[in-house]
Amino acid sequence: MRKCLLTGAVVAMAGMLAPSARFNANAQDAVQPKSGETARPQVTPETRVDHAISPRLNASHISSGSARNAVVDHSVECADTQAVVADFPIKNCLKVRQVYGSASTAGIRQAIEGYSILRSPTAPSNRLRYYVGGSFTAEAQAGDGGFATTIAVPSRSGATDIHVTSAARIMKGDILTLALSGGLRGTAYQQVVAGTPAGTIVPISPALTRAISRGADVIVSKGELQGAIAQAVNRSASPYLDAVVGFESNITVEQGAAPRIKIWNSNVNNATDRETGLQWDAAIGLSSSSPTTHSRTGILFSPYGGYFPVEPAGTLLGAYSGAQGTLYKVAQGIDMTGVEITGSALAAQVNTTQGIAPSTTQPGFAIQGNMSGGSAEINLVNSYENAPLNLSLLQKTGASTYEAVMQVTGKGDLTTAGSVHASKGVRLPATKVGQLPSCDGDRAGLMFFVVDAQGAPAYRDVARGGGATRVNVTCDGINWLYM
Repeated sequence: MRKCLLTGAVVAMAGMLAPSARFNANAQDAVQPKSGETARPQVTPETRVDHAISPRLNASHISSGSARNAVVDHSVECADTQAVVADFPIKNCLKVRQVYGSASTAGIRQAIEGYSILRSPTAPSNRLRYYVGGSFTAEAQAGDGGFATTIAVPSRSGATDIHVTSAARIMKGDILTLALSGGLRGTAYQQVVAGTPAGTIVPISPALTRAISRGADVIVSKGELQGAIAQAVNRSASPYLDAVVGFESNITVEQGAAPRIKIWNSNVNNATDRETGLQWDAAIGLSSSSPTTHSRTGILFSPYGGYFPVEPAGTLLGAYSGAQGTLYKVAQGIDMTGVEITGSALAAQVNTTQGIAPSTTQPGFAIQGNMSGGSAEINLVNSYENAPLNLSLLQKTGASTYEAVMQVTGKGDLTTAGSVHASKGVRLPATKVGQLPSCDGDRAGLMFFVVDAQGAPAYRDVARGGGATRVNVTCDGINWLYM
């Protein structure tokens, strides 16, 4: 089915060509172009080598009857073993280039479009009911020079070289993926750049962040498969565009259509998928190739398209099992151990009876002084955002009223509005009389357990040290007295 979907990617162009327009990219085997077509198979020092087809691009092809083969293509094929000499060589099998712009130019411009239209139901026996406007597939049927070796001698954390079983194929500048002795920030593998090996000793950079054991894998990865690349390039000569979007996915479901699943952008691994990525493995990955410019927001929910994308009764981020009721397990909910947060870890305007809910349906917490929720919620707040003097636990008593249940001051003093129940008793801190803090008005009511009281202490006498009697004492605002 994958190859069937692949042909959908070029159907808009292939349908306009003769049913079997073929080009060979080797100069020595160049196929003569047909009338009205131009082939450029020779090697050139240009950045790109294209096989341009022009100008007869309005032919049509109609298929009918039955086909017994698994795949039916109207194809443009390129057999390619050619070397391209350039700083950044790109080889195109098919390139569509559209140049536009003038005072009279109007309307949308699309260099290529695939349009798949279902006009009537397919056969009842049809089990592959996938209708695709365009599809791209990159398939590796052979390796690209990557290989694996192992660690011959263990290395400690901080090491700047590794001893491998065989370094014969490792070259300076190779990217190595090392299996560490323990996981660190979401992965058990570290990526390093190899230096020139000296025998079986390979210099690496950066230094190891964890130890690496004997026999651990050392992977030298080469080649990168990309099913599709979409990019938008805004040159400096084209300032003040309204938007620059690398990839946009649009969806329309008209009223009454009622599909079972509606997803704006879906990422699904194939049924034959069996392996995870060594260092990183994710359904959605965000990264950057620029050393200077990065995104201000990793994932953005915004009305830049005209309206806010989530319903008022919807959920920003959800992990659900649906009506099946299955409880799926993961080790971490949100793991941000790889970043240092210098502002708010979570900033939200919470207006709900649940606040930030835990794994049950009971009320949770609202951070930073939410005062607009219902009477069921509990707020955990700082009195001051940047220099907290109190950490307060507030019990809401109404939509805009609350009662302070507990406070912890910046000095560590704990104040509670209710009584304290300790089922296993309360243990006072033990000290000597001479080591008691000064007794003043601020410490009135404090209690300690002294271990060196003189003689037989009498109730309410001033505490004196130098003995061996153990007794409780309290501060009355002036002196420490026996209790």
